[in-house]
Amino acid sequence: MFAETCPQYLILDDSVYDQPGFGGAAYVCAPPLRKKEDVRALWTAVAGDEIDMIGVEHRPALFYHFGVNVGRATVEQMCRLLSERPARVFGMYPKKGSLSPGSDADLVVWDPEAEWTIAAERQVQNVDYTPYEGIQVKRRAQKVFLRGRLAAEDGKVRAGTARRYLSRGRRQL
Repeated sequence: MFAETCPQYLILDDSVYDQPGFGGAAYVCAPPLRKKEDVRALWTAVAGDEIDMIGVEHRPALFYHFGVNVGRATVEQMCRLLSERPARVFGMYPKKGSLSPGSDADLVVWDPEAEWTIAAERQVQNVDYTPYEGIQVKRRAQKVFLRGRLAAEDGKVRAGTARRYLSRGRRQL
């Protein structure tokens, strides 16, 4: 058994549903957002190494900003949650989720100086809104390397990144 959460459950609570008009509809998700004490409980679970992975485009920046920046989590926990454990769950470790001889050399170069505001108009995913609209975050992925080749830079996917089928092995939980 493994436990996964998503950034919205670590950052948002059910008070966002109280926005006037149709504003709260932008935050509808399944399962629905919970109370502030549930958000705190999830961060406690992250700190206690009880969450296995975090499933979204803005997840690294959000996790870093609301987790690592404020001392709720470490960079090492972030790497495990966003890379190593998903690779283990899906039977791709150590080819993925590891920086060791024989691995695919997938790497993220983090910009420690970046400050930016999340906006739907600038996201890569094909969705016309984001529940994180207007959230200001510090730090972001500057470059992403896939199998040692530059695949994304400053939030933009580079053309020509070759895709390749990866066979999966057994889960390694």
